[in-house]
Amino acid sequence: MTIPTDFDAERTANKEFLAKVLKIHGMMLENLDYGKVDALQGDKKGYEQYLNDEIKNTINRMKIAKSEEEENRLAIAVYDEVAGFGPVEPLLRDKVITDIFINSPDAIYVEKRGRVEKTNLCFVDNDHIFRLVHRVASKSGRHLDLSTPYFDAQLPDGSRIHAIIPPLAIDGIKVSIRKYLFQKLNIDRLVEGGSLSPPMAKFLQIAVQARLNIAICGGTGSGKTTLMNSLLTSIGAGERMITIEDTPELEPAHHHAVRLLTRLPNPEGKGGVTQADLMINALRMRPDRVILGELRGAEAFNLLHAMNTGQDGTMATLHASGSEEVVSRLLNMILMARYNISAESVRQQIAGALDLIIFVTRLVDGSRRIMTISQVSEEQPMGLKIEDVFKFEIEKISPTELKGKFKTMHYEPTRRILNKLVVSGLKDEYFKIFNEEK
Repeated sequence: MTIPTDFDAERTANKEFLAKVLKIHGMMLENLDYGKVDALQGDKKGYEQYLNDEIKNTINRMKIAKSEEEENRLAIAVYDEVAGFGPVEPLLRDKVITDIFINSPDAIYVEKRGRVEKTNLCFVDNDHIFRLVHRVASKSGRHLDLSTPYFDAQLPDGSRIHAIIPPLAIDGIKVSIRKYLFQKLNIDRLVEGGSLSPPMAKFLQIAVQARLNIAICGGTGSGKTTLMNSLLTSIGAGERMITIEDTPELEPAHHHAVRLLTRLPNPEGKGGVTQADLMINALRMRPDRVILGELRGAEAFNLLHAMNTGQDGTMATLHASGSEEVVSRLLNMILMARYNISAESVRQQIAGALDLIIFVTRLVDGSRRIMTISQVSEEQPMGLKIEDVFKFEIEKISPTELKGKFKTMHYEPTRRILNKLVVSGLKDEYFKIFNEEK
């Protein structure tokens, strides 16, 4: 026999409360003046006020609340059901939470400070989850049905949502929400959080200003996009920046930034626009910088070609578990795109294009670290060489404790990097970093 826990009791109470919410929600929808709702669509404040008034009137008519406190809680929960994401809307408002995972009506998990934990929140059933997800899909012009059993979209606050339904998801609809980072982090804030050392921060600022070509690699949730956004703040205000993404996560605080977004094909398979398409268009827009949110396929060839033909200062992120694997990933992307080019030639292009590779990861204690900053140089014949400039050396690690230190490994820049430092007037600043380290 299983002994009920406080957690179980809280979930039971939440289910009882949720039953009241849905009862009020259903009654309110029956009496709603949809003509007035349509008329208020352009008036956000008026729309919100009208919904709140109707919700409170419905609660009073039903006499369902036992106290003023419960009435207020019900009013907020019903509004979240009508205009938000129902029971998990409070999680979306919580700035500490970075990810939300809905595995089943009774299994909702969140990630806080790098750790995943189960909540006591719940939905009524899978249909309840589906109704809310379907509303998000409809608003974003997507479909979620047997013909298109998964979709990606953005919530109004900028958070990314992914949903997948049966038969692809065996036990019911699954939802993942990657929270929008409300508080933008600059490089100094990352230093304060222990993601990198002050010399590394200065090194990266100089690298961006000197227009080095940079690839940021790591796993899902390792902090690649956060680091990229922080590096974009070092780009000069007079430079024309073009960002290319599948989902809008890069937010350059830059008055001369042009943001491009891919488009999925329609149900007939037409009208799709890929990152490779946008890369070609971006190079025709006279950019000073081209920034790719995440390399996934054929656009890798266009990117390397641009870097090798003078498009300096280009940056991109990609999934890889280390600097060496970045080379393999880029090689596979280009060869799988069936370009008529040999593997040796691709490696030579990578060697001639990339200047730095930054590897970031999320460690077992939940912290995010830059593990290595490596420089890339050409090595004859037809090869490349990767040397670590900075490295985080782990001394002790456990789920509750992390000890380690950032270490300078190599400070002599490659010939190509040195040339860029000289042209940008940052050579002395570069060597000053390492002289102070000694």
